[in-house]
Amino acid sequence: MNLDKNEPLTAILIGAGNRGLTTYGNYALKNPDKLKFVALAEPIDSRRIKFAELHNIPKNRSYISWVDILDE
Repeated sequence: MNLDKNEPLTAILIGAGNRGLTTYGNYALKNPDKLKFVALAEPIDSRRIKFAELHNIPKNRSYISWVDILDE
């Protein structure tokens, strides 16, 4: 986790449903100086792909299960 006040907080997203995609995701897109998602876990392919594309998350940082993302 990055705690430098001049850099955005880096985070992972677990669940790219309504709250993850539209609430937290939109906040990060509108405030890139405050929040940046670096990985995500989402079992539904279309949601996972959409969130990853919007937030420039590489395929190797996009997981199907929250268990997998926490294992890393």
